[in-house]
Amino acid sequence: MVHDAVAAIANLKAEVMRTLCVCSDAAGLLISIQGLQGQLQEWYGHLPQEAHLVQLGSDAHFPLKTSVYSLHLLHLGAVMLIFRHCLAGLGPREDRETLSPQQKNLMNGALSDGLIAAQQSARIVDIIGQASKSPPHCWLTM
Repeated sequence: MVHDAVAAIANLKAEVMRTLCVCSDAAGLLISIQGLQGQLQEWYGHLPQEAHLVQLGSDAHFPLKTSVYSLHLLHLGAVMLIFRHCLAGLGPREDRETLSPQQKNLMNGALSDGLIAAQQSARIVDIIGQASKSPPHCWLTM
């Protein structure tokens, strides 16, 4: 079941990249972000129990833990992509000032989610590194 969730989030992450690459203005970007955030939340809500981080006890096998951690890194990577496009889409100050309060709240929420996703990703990579006792890997692809 974890493999199905990995395939689903990989497809969703590709959809995030496709959608965000075609947005040319701040209003279009925000509409896209709202839809993508909803899709990511829906995906997360449908995760099987064994794919939740809280289910990983100390007795779980390392390969299972790594698979679940990688799954969550893919999800967090999609959240960080949205964060990156929010930053890139902010544009000049006068463009930001034309946003409605609702649009500003959406933008601020996406930025906050991106920062939290980055912190959680760093924590997961650290956990994997400590547990595997292997040399560091490049996690750019996550």
